[in-house]
Amino acid sequence: MDPMLTETLIAVLDLIALICILLGAMLCVAASVGLLRFPDILSRQHAATKPQVLGVLLILLAVALTQRSVAVFTMVALVVVFQLLTAPVSSQMMSRAAVRTSQVELGRVEADPINPAHPPTPRRRRGDRSEKGEKDRSRKAVPEGEARENPEGNPPARP
Repeated sequence: MDPMLTETLIAVLDLIALICILLGAMLCVAASVGLLRFPDILSRQHAATKPQVLGVLLILLAVALTQRSVAVFTMVALVVVFQLLTAPVSSQMMSRAAVRTSQVELGRVEADPINPAHPPTPRRRRGDRSEKGEKDRSRKAVPEGEARENPEGNPPARP
């Protein structure tokens, strides 16, 4: 093979690897920002899997392009396969656990997607306003020595 063509091919592969590393790093940063900024657990699960997996795959592609060895390519291929198999499954299982433990507000859903026999139970968050537009009064001050009403039926916490 022509040495000039070989040097050009190596330069092009290195440039592609550089672009893959930059794109992969940007996707990983976007995933971490999404974990911090999204409001609910399902949105956070989406941010944790979709861009994160693609970012890792792009970085692994860059490693394979720069190393140019069969052993490295084989190892990268194994990591890619396991990443593609485990990340979506673990995210889906955590999302199901969140729905089953009522950590997800199913307000717009007509039926529970996991257990259709039970209707969804919307959760009230601290600070939510009631239907009349008033603040939630469950956290009002209680005089010392009196027991606080606890809607869950648990005894009040001791100081």
